[in-house]
Amino acid sequence: MQQKLSKCILHIGTPKTGSTAIQQFLKANYDALSERDILAHAKLANELAKALIPWHVRTRHLKKLGVQNPQKHARLKKKVNRALHKLASSEQNAQKVVILSSERFYSPLNQIDLNHLKEILDYYFESVVLVCFFRDPVDFVASGYNESIKAAYSGSLKAYIKHYINSSVWRYFSNFKLWSSVFGADRCFFVAFNPDQQTNYDVVKHFCAILNLDLAGLNFSQGERFNPQMSAKLAVVYRLINICVPLWKRGKDQRDVLNPANSMLKRFFKELGFLRHGRKLRLTEDQRQMVQSATDTEYRRMLDYYNTGRKALSGSISAPE
Repeated sequence: MQQKLSKCILHIGTPKTGSTAIQQFLKANYDALSERDILAHAKLANELAKALIPWHVRTRHLKKLGVQNPQKHARLKKKVNRALHKLASSEQNAQKVVILSSERFYSPLNQIDLNHLKEILDYYFESVVLVCFFRDPVDFVASGYNESIKAAYSGSLKAYIKHYINSSVWRYFSNFKLWSSVFGADRCFFVAFNPDQQTNYDVVKHFCAILNLDLAGLNFSQGERFNPQMSAKLAVVYRLINICVPLWKRGKDQRDVLNPANSMLKRFFKELGFLRHGRKLRLTEDQRQMVQSATDTEYRRMLDYYNTGRKALSGSISAPE
Protein backbone atom coordinates (compact mmCIF):
# COMPACT_ATOMS: atom_id res chain seq x y z
CA MET A 1 0.00 0.00 0.00
CA GLN A 2 1.31 3.45 -0.94
CA GLN A 3 2.68 5.43 1.99
CA LYS A 4 1.12 8.91 2.14
CA LEU A 5 2.64 12.28 2.91
CA SER A 6 0.86 14.32 5.55
CA LYS A 7 -0.24 17.40 3.63
CA CYS A 8 -0.05 19.17 0.25
CA ILE A 9 -0.37 22.94 -0.18
CA LEU A 10 -1.39 23.60 -3.78
CA HIS A 11 -0.70 27.21 -4.82
CA ILE A 12 -2.27 27.90 -8.22
CA GLY A 13 -1.70 31.63 -8.88
CA THR A 14 -3.48 33.47 -10.37
CA PRO A 15 -1.12 35.22 -12.82
CA LYS A 16 0.16 38.68 -11.80
CA THR A 17 -0.44 38.17 -8.07
CA GLY A 18 3.13 37.61 -6.88
CA SER A 19 3.40 33.91 -7.80
CA THR A 20 6.96 34.33 -9.08
CA ALA A 21 7.94 36.05 -5.84
CA ILE A 22 6.51 33.17 -3.79
CA GLN A 23 8.29 30.57 -5.91
CA GLN A 24 11.61 32.42 -5.73
CA PHE A 25 11.24 32.72 -1.97
CA LEU A 26 10.54 28.99 -1.62
CA LYS A 27 13.55 28.18 -3.80
CA ALA A 28 15.87 30.54 -1.89
CA ASN A 29 14.81 29.05 1.44
CA TYR A 30 14.58 25.39 0.39
CA ASP A 31 17.07 24.11 2.98
CA ALA A 32 15.66 26.21 5.82
CA LEU A 33 12.12 25.09 5.02
CA SER A 34 13.20 21.43 4.79
CA GLU A 35 14.46 21.67 8.36
CA ARG A 36 10.94 22.76 9.32
CA ASP A 37 9.39 19.76 7.54
CA ILE A 38 8.30 21.74 4.47
CA LEU A 39 9.27 20.69 0.93
CA ALA A 40 8.74 23.13 -1.95
CA HIS A 41 8.71 21.69 -5.49
CA ALA A 42 8.02 24.32 -8.18
CA LYS A 43 9.49 22.22 -11.02
CA LEU A 44 7.47 19.15 -10.03
CA ALA A 45 4.35 21.35 -9.84
CA ASN A 46 4.87 22.68 -13.39
CA GLU A 47 5.48 19.19 -14.77
CA LEU A 48 2.42 17.80 -12.99
CA ALA A 49 0.25 20.61 -14.42
CA LYS A 50 1.48 19.88 -17.97
CA ALA A 51 1.04 16.13 -17.50
CA LEU A 52 -2.62 16.62 -16.56
CA ILE A 53 -3.49 18.35 -19.85
CA PRO A 54 -4.77 15.75 -22.38
CA TRP A 55 -2.57 15.73 -25.48
CA HIS A 56 -5.37 15.08 -27.97
CA VAL A 57 -7.53 17.90 -26.55
CA ARG A 58 -5.05 20.78 -26.16
CA THR A 59 -2.10 19.88 -28.37
CA ARG A 60 -1.35 23.47 -29.37
CA HIS A 61 -1.21 24.67 -25.77
CA LEU A 62 1.13 21.84 -24.76
CA LYS A 63 3.48 22.63 -27.63
CA LYS A 64 3.72 26.20 -26.35
CA LEU A 65 4.76 24.73 -23.00
CA GLY A 66 7.55 22.72 -24.64
CA VAL A 67 5.79 19.34 -24.93
CA GLN A 68 6.25 18.77 -28.67
CA ASN A 69 4.76 15.32 -29.25
CA PRO A 70 2.59 12.65 -27.54
CA GLN A 71 5.65 10.50 -26.79
CA LYS A 72 7.22 13.33 -24.80
CA HIS A 73 3.90 13.87 -23.03
CA ALA A 74 3.75 10.19 -22.06
CA ARG A 75 7.33 10.33 -20.76
CA LEU A 76 6.44 13.43 -18.74
CA LYS A 77 3.55 11.58 -17.07
CA LYS A 78 5.84 8.70 -16.10
CA LYS A 79 8.47 11.12 -14.81
CA VAL A 80 5.92 12.89 -12.59
CA ASN A 81 4.58 9.61 -11.20
CA ARG A 82 8.11 8.42 -10.40
CA ALA A 83 8.92 11.73 -8.66
CA LEU A 84 5.76 11.63 -6.52
CA HIS A 85 6.30 7.96 -5.68
CA LYS A 86 9.90 8.63 -4.66
CA LEU A 87 8.81 11.59 -2.55
CA ALA A 88 6.13 9.60 -0.74
CA SER A 89 8.22 6.45 -0.31
CA SER A 90 10.91 8.16 1.76
CA GLU A 91 10.44 7.60 5.49
CA GLN A 92 12.06 10.99 6.14
CA ASN A 93 9.23 12.74 4.27
CA ALA A 94 6.33 11.01 6.02
CA GLN A 95 5.42 13.98 8.23
CA LYS A 96 6.48 16.73 5.88
CA VAL A 97 4.24 19.28 4.15
CA VAL A 98 4.76 19.56 0.39
CA ILE A 99 4.14 22.88 -1.41
CA LEU A 100 3.34 22.63 -5.12
CA SER A 101 3.26 26.10 -6.68
CA SER A 102 2.40 26.72 -10.35
CA GLU A 103 0.09 29.12 -12.19
CA ARG A 104 -0.44 26.39 -14.80
CA PHE A 105 -2.83 24.63 -12.43
CA TYR A 106 -5.26 27.56 -12.66
CA SER A 107 -5.81 27.41 -16.41
CA PRO A 108 -6.65 25.66 -18.72
CA LEU A 109 -7.58 22.66 -16.53
CA ASN A 110 -11.24 21.62 -16.69
CA GLN A 111 -13.31 19.48 -14.30
CA ILE A 112 -12.08 16.20 -15.78
CA ASP A 113 -8.47 17.34 -15.37
CA LEU A 114 -9.16 18.50 -11.80
CA ASN A 115 -10.78 15.18 -10.88
CA HIS A 116 -7.65 13.46 -12.20
CA LEU A 117 -5.47 15.85 -10.17
CA LYS A 118 -7.49 15.10 -7.02
CA GLU A 119 -7.09 11.35 -7.55
CA ILE A 120 -3.31 11.78 -7.84
CA LEU A 121 -3.01 14.02 -4.78
CA ASP A 122 -5.34 11.86 -2.65
CA TYR A 123 -3.20 8.86 -3.54
CA TYR A 124 -0.01 10.49 -2.24
CA PHE A 125 -1.27 12.90 0.47
CA GLU A 126 -3.47 12.64 3.55
CA SER A 127 -4.93 16.12 2.97
CA VAL A 128 -4.79 18.89 0.36
CA VAL A 129 -5.24 22.66 0.75
CA LEU A 130 -5.65 25.02 -2.21
CA VAL A 131 -4.42 28.64 -2.06
CA CYS A 132 -5.15 31.14 -4.84
CA PHE A 133 -4.68 34.91 -4.97
CA PHE A 134 -7.02 36.91 -7.22
CA ARG A 135 -6.69 40.47 -8.52
CA ASP A 136 -8.86 43.29 -9.87
CA PRO A 137 -9.13 42.57 -13.63
CA VAL A 138 -8.38 46.22 -14.53
CA ASP A 139 -5.09 46.10 -12.62
CA PHE A 140 -4.38 42.69 -14.12
CA VAL A 141 -4.70 43.98 -17.71
CA ALA A 142 -2.38 46.95 -17.11
CA SER A 143 0.23 44.79 -15.41
CA GLY A 144 -0.17 41.91 -17.88
CA TYR A 145 0.26 44.17 -20.91
CA ASN A 146 3.38 45.66 -19.35
CA GLU A 147 4.81 42.18 -18.85
CA SER A 148 3.84 41.11 -22.38
CA ILE A 149 5.72 44.04 -23.89
CA LYS A 150 8.85 42.86 -22.09
CA ALA A 151 8.27 39.45 -23.69
CA ALA A 152 8.24 41.04 -27.19
CA TYR A 153 4.44 41.18 -27.57
CA SER A 154 3.75 43.45 -30.56
CA GLY A 155 -0.04 43.59 -30.48
CA SER A 156 -2.03 46.66 -29.49
CA LEU A 157 -3.43 47.24 -26.02
CA LYS A 158 -6.94 46.97 -27.48
CA ALA A 159 -6.09 43.54 -28.91
CA TYR A 160 -4.62 42.48 -25.57
CA ILE A 161 -7.80 43.55 -23.75
CA LYS A 162 -9.98 41.59 -26.18
CA HIS A 163 -7.78 38.52 -25.74
CA TYR A 164 -8.00 38.84 -21.94
CA ILE A 165 -11.79 39.25 -21.97
CA ASN A 166 -12.11 36.10 -24.10
CA SER A 167 -9.95 34.09 -21.71
CA SER A 168 -11.04 32.38 -18.47
CA VAL A 169 -8.43 33.98 -16.20
CA TRP A 170 -10.80 36.60 -14.77
CA ARG A 171 -13.66 34.15 -14.08
CA TYR A 172 -12.65 33.97 -10.43
CA PHE A 173 -15.97 32.95 -8.89
CA SER A 174 -16.72 30.34 -11.55
CA ASN A 175 -13.23 28.89 -11.13
CA PHE A 176 -13.61 28.92 -7.35
CA LYS A 177 -16.87 26.97 -7.66
CA LEU A 178 -15.17 24.50 -10.03
CA TRP A 179 -12.20 23.91 -7.72
CA SER A 180 -14.39 23.73 -4.60
CA SER A 181 -16.73 21.22 -6.27
CA VAL A 182 -13.74 18.91 -6.75
CA PHE A 183 -11.64 19.55 -3.62
CA GLY A 184 -14.31 20.87 -1.24
CA ALA A 185 -15.03 24.50 -0.31
CA ASP A 186 -13.41 24.04 3.12
CA ARG A 187 -10.09 23.27 1.40
CA CYS A 188 -10.09 26.09 -1.18
CA PHE A 189 -8.89 29.54 -0.13
CA PHE A 190 -9.12 32.39 -2.64
CA VAL A 191 -7.33 35.50 -1.32
CA ALA A 192 -7.82 39.09 -2.57
CA PHE A 193 -4.64 40.73 -3.84
CA ASN A 194 -4.42 44.54 -3.86
CA PRO A 195 -1.33 45.86 -5.71
CA ASP A 196 -1.87 49.36 -4.25
CA GLN A 197 -1.43 48.01 -0.73
CA GLN A 198 0.75 44.93 -1.31
CA THR A 199 4.17 44.53 -2.88
CA ASN A 200 5.65 41.17 -3.91
CA TYR A 201 7.42 41.17 -0.55
CA ASP A 202 4.06 41.55 1.24
CA VAL A 203 2.55 38.70 -0.79
CA VAL A 204 5.38 36.37 0.26
CA LYS A 205 4.87 37.30 3.91
CA HIS A 206 1.11 36.85 3.53
CA PHE A 207 1.61 33.43 1.98
CA CYS A 208 3.80 32.43 4.93
CA ALA A 209 1.23 33.80 7.37
CA ILE A 210 -1.73 31.90 5.94
CA LEU A 211 0.36 28.72 6.11
CA ASN A 212 1.16 29.50 9.75
CA LEU A 213 4.86 29.50 8.89
CA ASP A 214 7.39 30.90 11.36
CA LEU A 215 9.42 33.57 9.53
CA ALA A 216 12.43 33.50 11.84
CA GLY A 217 15.63 32.68 9.97
CA LEU A 218 14.09 32.87 6.51
CA ASN A 219 15.63 34.95 3.72
CA PHE A 220 13.52 37.88 2.49
CA SER A 221 16.51 39.84 1.20
CA GLN A 222 15.41 39.72 -2.46
CA GLY A 223 12.15 41.47 -1.59
CA GLU A 224 11.23 43.77 -4.44
CA ARG A 225 13.72 42.18 -6.84
CA PHE A 226 11.58 39.07 -7.31
CA ASN A 227 9.73 40.60 -10.26
CA PRO A 228 10.91 44.20 -10.86
CA GLN A 229 8.45 46.68 -12.34
CA MET A 230 9.23 47.96 -15.81
CA SER A 231 9.23 51.73 -16.25
CA ALA A 232 6.75 53.30 -18.65
CA LYS A 233 9.55 54.89 -20.70
CA LEU A 234 11.27 51.54 -21.21
CA ALA A 235 7.92 50.01 -22.21
CA VAL A 236 7.60 52.65 -24.94
CA VAL A 237 11.06 51.75 -26.27
CA TYR A 238 10.14 48.03 -26.37
CA ARG A 239 6.89 48.83 -28.14
CA LEU A 240 8.59 50.95 -30.81
CA ILE A 241 11.21 48.25 -31.42
CA ASN A 242 8.49 45.61 -31.81
CA ILE A 243 6.76 47.80 -34.41
CA CYS A 244 9.79 49.01 -36.38
CA VAL A 245 11.89 45.84 -36.65
CA PRO A 246 9.23 43.79 -38.54
CA LEU A 247 8.77 46.69 -40.97
CA TRP A 248 12.51 46.77 -41.68
CA LYS A 249 12.50 43.01 -42.25
CA ARG A 250 9.72 43.39 -44.80
CA GLY A 251 11.98 45.64 -46.89
CA LYS A 252 10.46 49.01 -46.02
CA ASP A 253 12.98 51.82 -46.28
CA GLN A 254 13.96 53.80 -43.21
CA ARG A 255 12.00 56.91 -44.14
CA ASP A 256 8.78 54.92 -44.50
CA VAL A 257 9.26 53.19 -41.14
CA LEU A 258 9.70 56.48 -39.27
CA ASN A 259 6.96 58.29 -41.18
CA PRO A 260 4.28 59.47 -38.68
CA ALA A 261 1.64 58.60 -41.30
CA ASN A 262 2.60 54.91 -41.00
CA SER A 263 -0.52 53.07 -39.77
CA MET A 264 1.35 51.00 -37.17
CA LEU A 265 3.05 54.08 -35.72
CA LYS A 266 -0.25 55.99 -35.73
CA ARG A 267 -1.79 53.13 -33.74
CA PHE A 268 1.15 53.21 -31.35
CA PHE A 269 0.87 56.95 -30.66
CA LYS A 270 -2.86 56.61 -30.07
CA GLU A 271 -2.09 53.97 -27.46
CA LEU A 272 0.13 56.34 -25.49
CA GLY A 273 -3.04 57.51 -23.75
CA PHE A 274 -2.73 54.64 -21.30
CA LEU A 275 0.58 56.03 -19.97
CA ARG A 276 0.43 58.19 -16.85
CA HIS A 277 2.99 59.76 -14.57
CA GLY A 278 4.91 57.25 -12.50
CA ARG A 279 6.28 53.81 -13.18
CA LYS A 280 3.12 51.89 -14.09
CA LEU A 281 1.27 51.48 -17.36
CA ARG A 282 -2.34 52.54 -16.86
CA LEU A 283 -5.58 52.17 -18.84
CA THR A 284 -7.69 55.07 -20.07
CA GLU A 285 -11.19 55.46 -18.68
CA ASP A 286 -12.73 53.90 -21.82
CA GLN A 287 -10.40 50.91 -21.56
CA ARG A 288 -11.22 50.50 -17.87
CA GLN A 289 -14.93 50.51 -18.69
CA MET A 290 -14.38 47.89 -21.41
CA VAL A 291 -12.68 45.52 -18.96
CA GLN A 292 -15.07 46.22 -16.09
CA SER A 293 -18.21 45.68 -18.16
CA ALA A 294 -17.06 42.16 -19.04
CA THR A 295 -15.45 41.08 -15.76
CA ASP A 296 -17.04 43.04 -12.92
CA THR A 297 -19.75 40.52 -12.00
CA GLU A 298 -17.31 37.63 -11.52
CA TYR A 299 -14.81 39.77 -9.64
CA ARG A 300 -17.41 41.32 -7.32
CA ARG A 301 -18.98 37.96 -6.48
CA MET A 302 -15.57 36.56 -5.58
CA LEU A 303 -14.68 39.68 -3.61
CA ASP A 304 -17.99 39.61 -1.73
CA TYR A 305 -17.46 35.95 -0.88
CA TYR A 306 -13.98 36.74 0.39
CA ASN A 307 -15.12 39.75 2.43
CA THR A 308 -17.97 37.93 4.17
CA GLY A 309 -15.42 36.25 6.42
CA ARG A 310 -16.37 32.75 5.28
CA LYS A 311 -12.95 32.50 3.70
CA ALA A 312 -11.28 35.68 4.99
CA LEU A 313 -7.66 34.88 5.71
CA SER A 314 -6.89 37.38 8.44
CA GLY A 315 -4.94 34.73 10.29
CA SER A 316 -3.69 31.35 9.13
CA ILE A 317 -5.15 28.29 7.48
CA SER A 318 -4.52 24.63 7.89
CA ALA A 319 -5.91 21.63 6.12
CA PRO A 320 -8.67 19.67 7.83
CA GLU A 321 -7.23 16.37 8.94
